Amino acid sequence: MEPSTSRLTQANGQAPAATPAPAQTNGQPPAPAVPSPLPALLNSEEACAYLRIHRNTLDKLCKKGQIRRTQVGWKVRYKISELQRFLDRKTK
Repeated sequence: MEPSTSRLTQANGQAPAATPAPAQTNGQPPAPAVPSPLPALLNSEEACAYLRIHRNTLDKLCKKGQIRRTQVGWKVRYKISELQRFLDRKTK
């Protein structure tokens, strides 16, 4: 009779590796996962999320001149620096 083996051993009698090593390309280790910085320009949806306001509120603030928007081709964009400037004025 063969000795019993643990459930953790593979068919060849060795314990399985906990986690496979990441694949290397050209002998170089993979680049670390770094979150990308925010883009310099945000669309309306992203600007609303950044400020945590509704789209209508953003439009009203722009019409009042409290937030400036930038036209890029046919699209409207908001500079993060402009949105931060608005927040800084409102929180002081």
